[in-house]
Amino acid sequence: MRPAFVLGLRLTRLLEFEMKTLRWILPFVLTGAVYVAVATDLKATIRSDPHNGWILETGGVEYRLGQAGGKVYLAYFEPGGRPDWDASTPNGLRHDIAGTAEGESLSAEDLELISQQELHPSGEVDGLQLTYRHRRLPLQIDVQYFTWGDTGVFTRQITLLNKGERPVGIESLPSLAFELPAGQYDLSYLWGGWDHERQLATEELLAGEKSFIATLGRSTNGYSPWFCLHSKNLETRFLAQLAYSRNWEMRFARRPDGRALQEENLQVSLGMRPDFGGPLELPPGESFALPLVAFTATAGNLDDGANQLHRYQRRYVVPRTKTNDPLLVQFNSWYPFPGKMLDCSSLNSYTM
Repeated sequence: MRPAFVLGLRLTRLLEFEMKTLRWILPFVLTGAVYVAVATDLKATIRSDPHNGWILETGGVEYRLGQAGGKVYLAYFEPGGRPDWDASTPNGLRHDIAGTAEGESLSAEDLELISQQELHPSGEVDGLQLTYRHRRLPLQIDVQYFTWGDTGVFTRQITLLNKGERPVGIESLPSLAFELPAGQYDLSYLWGGWDHERQLATEELLAGEKSFIATLGRSTNGYSPWFCLHSKNLETRFLAQLAYSRNWEMRFARRPDGRALQEENLQVSLGMRPDFGGPLELPPGESFALPLVAFTATAGNLDDGANQLHRYQRRYVVPRTKTNDPLLVQFNSWYPFPGKMLDCSSLNSYTM
């Protein structure tokens, strides 16, 4: 059996269960209501960077944030032991947050860092909360990062708070948004309709923008909010998955700036899409938590990256208890008996 086909089967089986359960399980995981202690040699850590930033590390993967003039930027996101990326880009600092609200930009240049806090919910899980204030809007943005044991996986969640007296319209604020270094990239994604869901496809990213938009109210209808980017220059794969079962959008773009294509940085975003395509209206004094996103990087192949996400899901998203060990099985009656309903007594002959 070919490795790619084996991976497709793994992803199909795990993602079918995961997307049904993440919607209600992950908020508890984030707030510390559910944490599973797992013995590991590579603990997740968050430490201060000598250049006035932070280094988040898990399973040998590092996510580094730097500061310059009170602005936070993405310094590095790869397996550890390599130098920082260039902080500056033609569009300013290399961001890890982007969007618009009331027509105003939500980027590193528009946000002022007002507080920071390290979180330690368990011995295997560490967190970092950065709180920003918009320089022109009455909008506060809390960004929480978590590192999960030795899985190599990070999670991130953004919470908005309207501190003004009028509603604030959020046109766009992806849960994951960053700018990757220039170079050649291949994109892998999952697609397919009824009875052919989550087929794996891979293609080279060229000029322009590649967008995936789900507007039918189901996160896996047609496409899944999951991707793998293979940077051939960095010899690194970047993977991410959104924990959300409603409308979403995912974009990959190179914006022409008078340079050769291979010299253009790659803009990546993945997040919730407000219903009906309009802005998300945030009333005065109200807060709103955007969907959580899990992401990782690997110098290995696609199987290695997918397995890192799987380990995170098995250990922390779907913790084992006496009632689900082994995992419970859902019986779908329409497979053996299409179009017919069964009474409970009929199921006895199919139990194992």
